[in-house]
Amino acid sequence: MDTLRVHDNRILHQPNAINDATDYNSQAATLTAMRVALPSFLDPDFRRGPFVMTFTDFNQSNILVDENWNITCLVDLEWVCSKPVEMFHLPTWLTCKAIDEIAEESEEYGKIRQELVDAIEAEEETLLSSKVCSSQRNNKLRLSTILNKGWENGSFWYSLGVASPAGIWAIFRREIQPRFLARCPRHEGFHSIMPWYWSTEFVDIAKRKILDKKKYDIQLQEAFGLHFNDSIDKFKS
Repeated sequence: MDTLRVHDNRILHQPNAINDATDYNSQAATLTAMRVALPSFLDPDFRRGPFVMTFTDFNQSNILVDENWNITCLVDLEWVCSKPVEMFHLPTWLTCKAIDEIAEESEEYGKIRQELVDAIEAEEETLLSSKVCSSQRNNKLRLSTILNKGWENGSFWYSLGVASPAGIWAIFRREIQPRFLARCPRHEGFHSIMPWYWSTEFVDIAKRKILDKKKYDIQLQEAFGLHFNDSIDKFKS
């Protein structure tokens, strides 16, 4: 819920958060639905743990390997944090595509992702054959089990959407909403009803954000105009 609030604050405080009234309506509807959908995707049994140390800046350039592709070092660790296990994500760049793109082509990503989960499961079996704490012997608490369950029930997509300011819209449209529409495909009233439940100040915020966007566009044009004029003056000199 705290992370969803970040999305709310982006709309409230980012000058160019919306393009127009229709865009505002769509964003508010999506965020309202994401709040409502939370209990359908996150398991309350994991509310108080396990928490896992997560390397949140996990991109290719931060992984050092040897000539045989064995990982030798991880760098750029300042954003490592402890997160709820359902919010632990495997790399989204496995297919070299952005988050909104893997939402559009989830089958391709899912196949490569499963290879990695299978490797994790094999490593867990090796660890379980040695001395480990009793909680790790519980199959439900194995990372591979949680990752597989998250892919099947959609919690992977939900937590990924919550963590992605840019990808949340595509993820909701392609991977979250369809799970609710399987038996109720007609949802024409969604964008006319849901936005009103995003905030009791929905209308006042809309007026302010439309003005914010107009001011932002003017300031942007002025800034680029000044930059362009400065470049012309330097060129002449």
